[in-house]
This record gives sequence, structure tokens and C-alpha cells, in this order.
Amino acid sequence: IEAEAVVDRIVYHRRHHPEATIGVVALSVAQQTCIEAAIERRSETETELRDLVTDSRLDGFFVKNLENVQGDERDIIVISIGYGPDEVGKLLMNFGPMSRPGGERRLNVAVTRAKRRVDVVSSVSAGQIKSDNPTTRHLARYLDYAERGAEAAQCEGGEDEQEHLHAHVPFDPGAEVRPEDAGECREHRRAGCRPGGRE
Repeated sequence: IEAEAVVDRIVYHRRHHPEATIGVVALSVAQQTCIEAAIERRSETETELRDLVTDSRLDGFFVKNLENVQGDERDIIVISIGYGPDEVGKLLMNFGPMSRPGGERRLNVAVTRAKRRVDVVSSVSAGQIKSDNPTTRHLARYLDYAERGAEAAQCEGGEDEQEHLHAHVPFDPGAEVRPEDAGECREHRRAGCRPGGRE
């Protein structure tokens, strides 16, 4: 599930970048709750999670949702989309705050919390999002950029669009942004939380 993939990213960075500060931003409260539960469960066996410092306002680890992350800058931000196809493969075009006016500003705030790197964990690809909602289309463009980098920006809207994405997405130039550190994105697209906290 997507929450487990988020925890995998946290463990990976704790092992390979122990000096880095980490924050997690979920698009929904339900997904935030799933991630927190996964961290608590796996902390029983994984020391990297037991040692997370959460009581420092400036550099402590956090898990927040898109609507309450504000000035919390960290070296690495892991963004969890938390929405995906249902049991029969149908994808509803409802992405919580990213389907409401102002969602694009919230997403921009979230990604600009990262000083060094953004990791995107998603159960849905940009190509699966078909909507006339401008805020939802902004999410689709962001996912496309996360999957394909500058090529997506050039295809979408030329130099202006590329400049806009670069201005709001501080990716590590030497790192690809994808759901997992190894393997292609499609191998790691799993259903996230359902409404009510069900995984």
C-alpha cells in the first residue's frame, strides 16, 4: 500500500542520509493517519523509525496533511498522494484539497518546504487523471513532471510552464523523483487510503 511505500522512503533516507531532516506531506487527513499508523507499527522492528526526533520545531520529523503544512522546511519532503483506483479499477476524480479552489497553492507550499529533495509516492499516474477542474489538472501536471522531469514541462507549456514548475519544485538535480528508489513508477502504484482511514 502507499503508506508502506512512504515509510520505505523514510527508512531509506534515515539509512543513507542520516544527517538530513525529513517531513511527510499527505494530501488528505486519512492518508496522514495511515502513514502515522504504519510508522508506529514498523517502529517496533526498525530502529530508523524508533530514533525519529519529533519534538524539534525547526528540524524534527513530521507527518502533516496538505492543509496544515505551512512554514515547516526540511531537507527532504516525501509527498503522498493517497488517492487511487478502487477495487474494480475505477478512479474517481476527487483528490480532496486538490479538487478545491486554492489547492494548487497548497501543493506549491508543500513542495517548496523541501530544501534538497522531493520524493513523490503515488498510486495514480498523471495520465490517469482526466478532469476539467483546473486545480486537479495542476496535480496531474505536477505528477507528470515528477515522472518525466523537464521533458514534461516543455511538452505541457513551453518555457513559461517549465520556469513555473522549476520555481515551485526544488528537486535534487541529481535524483529522479519516483515512488521508490528502485524500479519504475508503475511497479509501485498501489491503492492508498480510502475514506475513513481504510488502506
